[in-house]
Amino acid sequence: MSKQNKFFATAATAALVASAIVPVASAAEFSDADKVASWATEAVEALSTQGVIAGNPDGSFNPTGNVTRAEAAKMFTVALDLSTEGTENFTDVNGEWFAEYVVAAVNANIVNGMSATTFAPKANLTREQAAKMIVEAYGLTGEADLSTFADAKTVEGKWSESYLSTAVATGVIKGQGEKLAATNSITRQEFAVMLTRAMDATTDNAAELLAEVEKAATALDTAVKALNTEVKADEIAAATAEVATAKEAAKTLEAALEAAKEVVTEEQATAAKEAIVAANKAIEATEAVIAKAVEDAKTLAVESVKLLNATQVEVKFVKAVDEDSVIDAAGKVVSGVVNFAELGSASTITEADLTATLSEDGKTLVITTKAGQTFEGRYDITIAKATDKDNKEVTKYEAKTVEFAKDATAPTITGTERVSATQVKVIFSEPVTFTAGAVTADTANVKSAGAAINDLAATGVTEVVVDLSDATIAAGKEVKLTFNGVEDAIGNLINPQPATVTVKKDAVDTVAPTLTAVTQTGAQTFTVTFDKATTLGTTGSEVTVSNATVKTIAKVSDTVYKVTTNENLKGLQKVTVLTGNAANIDAIPTTTDLTKTVTFTTNEDAPTATSKLVTKEGVEYIELTFNKDVYLNGSKEVTIEGSYVENYVTKTLAAVDVVAQYADTKGDDKKVVLLPLTGLAVKGAAYDVTIVNKATTTNGIVSEAGVAIEELAAKFTRGEDTATATTNTEVVTGVAVNAVSGNNDKVEVEFTFNSGFQLDGATATNAANYTINGAEVESATLNTAGTTTQKVTLTLKKNSNTFTGTRNVTVEGVKIAGSTDVMKATTVKSAVIKENVRPTLSSAVVTDGKEITLSFSEAITSTDAAAFDVKIGGGVKTGATAAVVDGKVVITLADVLTNEELAKTITVEPTATSTSTKFVVKDAAGNALEKFEVVKATIAE
Repeated sequence: MSKQNKFFATAATAALVASAIVPVASAAEFSDADKVASWATEAVEALSTQGVIAGNPDGSFNPTGNVTRAEAAKMFTVALDLSTEGTENFTDVNGEWFAEYVVAAVNANIVNGMSATTFAPKANLTREQAAKMIVEAYGLTGEADLSTFADAKTVEGKWSESYLSTAVATGVIKGQGEKLAATNSITRQEFAVMLTRAMDATTDNAAELLAEVEKAATALDTAVKALNTEVKADEIAAATAEVATAKEAAKTLEAALEAAKEVVTEEQATAAKEAIVAANKAIEATEAVIAKAVEDAKTLAVESVKLLNATQVEVKFVKAVDEDSVIDAAGKVVSGVVNFAELGSASTITEADLTATLSEDGKTLVITTKAGQTFEGRYDITIAKATDKDNKEVTKYEAKTVEFAKDATAPTITGTERVSATQVKVIFSEPVTFTAGAVTADTANVKSAGAAINDLAATGVTEVVVDLSDATIAAGKEVKLTFNGVEDAIGNLINPQPATVTVKKDAVDTVAPTLTAVTQTGAQTFTVTFDKATTLGTTGSEVTVSNATVKTIAKVSDTVYKVTTNENLKGLQKVTVLTGNAANIDAIPTTTDLTKTVTFTTNEDAPTATSKLVTKEGVEYIELTFNKDVYLNGSKEVTIEGSYVENYVTKTLAAVDVVAQYADTKGDDKKVVLLPLTGLAVKGAAYDVTIVNKATTTNGIVSEAGVAIEELAAKFTRGEDTATATTNTEVVTGVAVNAVSGNNDKVEVEFTFNSGFQLDGATATNAANYTINGAEVESATLNTAGTTTQKVTLTLKKNSNTFTGTRNVTVEGVKIAGSTDVMKATTVKSAVIKENVRPTLSSAVVTDGKEITLSFSEAITSTDAAAFDVKIGGGVKTGATAAVVDGKVVITLADVLTNEELAKTITVEPTATSTSTKFVVKDAAGNALEKFEVVKATIAE
């Protein structure tokens, strides 16, 4: 059914109302009015009054006469006030009195022709045709069981079955006796009754439809108001359910509006549609907030580590990391964030020289080696210390024996990027190196880095900026560049070799930027927006405000800069970007001041907050959630006072000053503040307190506009802290690792911290807090603290350190005594630590007539012959000497062994006056043979 048809019921209702006000004619005036059946009298009267039904020229109505198709078309046109404009190509209609009515009814999809060229206007209208026309005209719906009619089988499966079913369901047709009489011609009085029944059905349904629209609109309004603009982790499920409710409410209103199209006014329809649009926007905004809450609720962890190329490794996190926790101000990886422990012959990686970039979404960290170093071989990889936006540390990632295969992928040119009209950036897939002459151009005077392009040489670059500014290069000129012999860090040549790319010099943009908008973003901040990419100085002197001084200017995007003032922004003020300070990307500066007059408004209402009791890490706090961002001033102290009820006795709470802190510890969320319950420790007591700043705006909590909180209230029942609340948040500031001279089993870790503190003994002596790659820490001993340093001596398990060299040492979990904060995992390079594997005696062999060679598990460097005896058959062979030869001990006897002596048991053993420990044999690292026992010598073959 067409949209147009569904509107007709409204017109019919309006016609009925109009007929009651402006009578046109009366059925009583028909000459045969007394012949109208009693069941049709009211309907004939109503339609004749409207002018829908007219009498015959002789003044009669002829109630039992048949209705022709043309007459029916006229009645619908009049009843529904249809437009008669348009044409039809029926050969039996053109030029006749009923032509315009047929056109109207056909164009409204109420009736169709009998064929493409005929309408049969003079044919009698049948009851089934009448049912179709009425159902289509009034948009009636519904189904009825036709089997109760004796002739139901005659319409079964026919085109008219559904129309008759709807007409019966809505009471338009009630049958002729027990039959539908579908193909019988309909009389004038029967048609009048059917038509008025349809009008009544539509009118009755209108109120119900309008009520459904109103009900749905109210439900949607309620659902939208229930949506939250802020969602915490424990509110995600509830917020998601609220979004689902709002979505369903929006769908319900859409459906109700669709069903009531024919009865709602234009004003009602517009209001409902606007409500749906607004609801969808609110739903979308809430879904974004929920998505952020879901993301924030994740525990920061490493998702994957992947080798990109010989010099770059990609680390993916499951959620965004805080950039400052992984990349320092110099662009290098923060110490301790990542460690690549080389295994076997793996290429050396110097963590202190690693640089990195973080993706815009904060989830992907690309780490690049320093020049001359590559990733190749097997590594133990550790990632730690990185934090998320809430300062929560990443779950430590450890991957053992990760194989980085040799990079066999050739670098490529991935594309170009326009820097300005005369500068184009050529971008490579990975860092590349090339010498002078590797890059050439098919056009003269092309430059890069201020020199001719063919003089350009580079090491480890990912892009080259090509300068086409020379006047001899015309605007619009395309320049072909050839890169020949360009290779990556391990010598893979660029693909294809050589590679070419075409860059184009554009016409210089000679139009300076204009200032399009100044938008206030805070009590002391606003943004300036330009019509194009703009370079604006950021010293603070480039922008002025008529009644405020500019503090800082910071770039937000290519076209937007944020300006911060020292004072609150109030009232009508002129913002000026001073001439010459803003320029387009082609360095064309403004030649006049750019100004905007802006009315600034600053909300100087005091911040308000709701309160609740929360527990964090075993300590209870008052959590204040404010209606706006707040700032912690000065000492950050607020004063809490009031009363509490203990064992039914109300007691006065003396004023207590506590230090406020942001719930997320960093202040990224400036709406949630925690107050420690220092001095409010009566377990089970019901507290009723007020909270004010310790000294107005000097200390405590203020709005962005500097307005101090007014008296806040909080009520709670005190529980019990399972940990000690403290404001001591001191942490270790530095770590150094050194060997202990003369003892390869000892390593010394020196901690640095602020004056007046010392290490927490329990965490400092926990051996599990120290990891030395390639060695096993057995125990840790705490030494006496100095003013700002304290040492911990680590004892390594004997024979666990297998090589001599610097080591990556990771220290974590160590606290400052009394502090609530734990140091973040820190990995440092140690000084050279000697291996501690003791040599062991492998064999004693008589190698010639007077020499006995002692072999050990490793090369040794020293020995002491005075501490052992050579015995033959139990008797001491005097005069023996010893020396180290090629890492072995060679004992030389005073004379050659006789055959008789060789036939006896020959042993080497400690002297009778010496203990076994006096037999001193040391390896190159100074590790001594722990114990020398009797060894039987064999004869060399």
